[in-house]
Amino acid sequence: DSTSLNALTYDDTFNLEFVANPQFLNKDTVIYSRQSMDVMTDGRQSRLWQVNIKSGEHRPFIGVDDNLSQATLSPNGKMVAYTKSVKGRAQIHLYYLDTMQSVRLTNTSEAPRQLTWSHDSKTLAFTQFTEEKQKPLFTGMPSKPKGAKWADQGTYIDAVQYRGDGRGYLREGFDQIFVLPVEGGTPRQLTTGKFPSGGTLSFSKENDWIYFATPQREDYALHPLFSDIYKVNVNTAAVEQVTDIEGPEGRPTLSPDGKYLAFTQLNDRKLSYQNGDLVVLELESGDITRLTTSLDRSLGKFEWRKDSRGLIFSYLDHGETKLAAVNLKGDVKPIGVNIGG
Repeated sequence: DSTSLNALTYDDTFNLEFVANPQFLNKDTVIYSRQSMDVMTDGRQSRLWQVNIKSGEHRPFIGVDDNLSQATLSPNGKMVAYTKSVKGRAQIHLYYLDTMQSVRLTNTSEAPRQLTWSHDSKTLAFTQFTEEKQKPLFTGMPSKPKGAKWADQGTYIDAVQYRGDGRGYLREGFDQIFVLPVEGGTPRQLTTGKFPSGGTLSFSKENDWIYFATPQREDYALHPLFSDIYKVNVNTAAVEQVTDIEGPEGRPTLSPDGKYLAFTQLNDRKLSYQNGDLVVLELESGDITRLTTSLDRSLGKFEWRKDSRGLIFSYLDHGETKLAAVNLKGDVKPIGVNIGG
């Protein structure tokens, strides 16, 4: 009898929990962010937990502190980088699996995102908002006497996108790419410019370049469906363009053997709804292959196979998230796993 069922209410929002960013710690253990909404702050809280896939046992991974997230296992399997809120600001921490000790690596004023390990486990790359100095509305104004209380000066806005839903007026600035040695040091900024350089980061096989996507033009806000793949040198901060295809490219991910770069790309046909493709670039020859043109579905996340001979990706099919495999020729084979709605 449907009338006896309890309907979901707004208050239930604070009783729901959900999983984010699951990844294998070893062959038996998965670590994940256990997230929920905090009724006292009306905000999201996150803790790091682990689950044994054989026994199904769940337990805290790093203490029981709130606001732990972005756990990322190092390639050598010895460390986990994560972020933790310190005095209201997210900072990068490092957890050593052998000694079960944590150390803080950063003391920055902005929250780091997109934590990405170099292949030798010596360097962390991340993106971070870098604020631009605002232009004054008036110049040559008289100085305020000591102890005087004046109204704040007006705000000068010349950005195309200056407000965000739920965020109000946006600060002037852009996401930029930074690198940090895990043995200690100061984050070093690699990218500059009046355009965002955020999103997915991917180290080259030799760890000397980082691939990323950016709309590298100052009028980028007028061209929302525009971005290309670039790479920035870790040592010199030199930037080189990698792709130049009509439409936006994003999420660059290097193959384990370092020969191919996978990314998403949308061939804009000026339609209200369009599906992007999973694309592979052979770095030596420059040949580009579209892998998912035969799949008329929305592309989700993707990962390279360990042998670099294909990728596993998720896609949305009639409200269900499913998995499929694709080789470098574009042969798509569904995998009999339904992830959920």
